[in-house]
Amino acid sequence: MRIGKYVFTIFLSTSLLLTGCGNEPVKNENTTPVNSDASISAKKQLDTLQTELSFKVVVPTTLPYKLELTSIVPQLNPNTGKNNGVGLVFQSPDQKHSLNIRQIEGSETGSLGGAEKEIEINGTQGKIATNGKLTELLWSNGSIVFYIYADPNTEIGSEKSLLEIAKQFQ
Repeated sequence: MRIGKYVFTIFLSTSLLLTGCGNEPVKNENTTPVNSDASISAKKQLDTLQTELSFKVVVPTTLPYKLELTSIVPQLNPNTGKNNGVGLVFQSPDQKHSLNIRQIEGSETGSLGGAEKEIEINGTQGKIATNGKLTELLWSNGSIVFYIYADPNTEIGSEKSLLEIAKQFQ
């Protein structure tokens, strides 16, 4: 009788393993990155670029719509020709949502492409603007300027969504 229970336990364990029923926790389908080949390649590019920058690039860890890092764009200083920042491009697997984040060494925030509103982001003054093409968020934290933008006609491009994402940059 004992051997029968042992054989049954092995059979049940093997069946669960082969059908994919494991002990991994259920993940939130709306926020879990997929880690596609593009995402893995972009992360490798970022690791390489990071060695050229004088500051630590902040990459948000929790983004809605399964946004994943798909490309890295070095930001060159026009006066020196050296990298002084990075552009991070995030895309949802269904291509419906896109988010762009720039981090550049400096303190001058400049102006945005629409009617600006003054706001507070992580204890510092910032600006937000929405026009027909972009919702833009701009602020500085120490010697780094952060610029986030997205399509205002998508949920990720709402002022509320961008402000929530900005909270991760402290």
